[in-house]
Amino acid sequence: MAIKNSQPSSLNYIHPNNFTFRVKRLPDLNFTVQSINVPGISVGRVDQPNPIQGSPLQGDRLFFADLSVSFLVDENMENYREIFTWMSRVTNQSWSKPGSYNYSTLTKSKPADDTGLFSDISINILTSAKNPNIRLKFTDAFPIQLSDLLFDSQSDPSQFAKAQVVFTYRDYDFEIVGS
Repeated sequence: MAIKNSQPSSLNYIHPNNFTFRVKRLPDLNFTVQSINVPGISVGRVDQPNPIQGSPLQGDRLFFADLSVSFLVDENMENYREIFTWMSRVTNQSWSKPGSYNYSTLTKSKPADDTGLFSDISINILTSAKNPNIRLKFTDAFPIQLSDLLFDSQSDPSQFAKAQVVFTYRDYDFEIVGS
């Protein structure tokens, strides 16, 4: 029996600030992102009945946690308004320009042009040398929550306004892009 090498193939670790973020539909958001989470996943569970004690069995579905993104808000609030507009159009409630957008136009749009209900999101995890290594691709994402924006006359002037957007999505997967 051969002994498996227990030495890891890489001794470099991920730096939490080595990432890039991209949503084609939100160009003003991409460069102001401060933090993201790689969503967790869980497997459903079924308890098989037993006279003494139930036995847990694996379920048949993966459950994905939401993708949270915090970002700095620019002084024209363009990135905040991009998300606000997308959310209002997805729900057929275009508050910024009532009657200016038709919900049926969104549902008929092709996913590839990123003008419909959904958009794909990419996160590149970079190596310690800042080269793309792993890409996480979130398919058919859309925003489900946009945080409050706090203005406070007593805040430190060196601090900038931050907001958070939460996305849900159909699926996500890893792709190795580095060598």
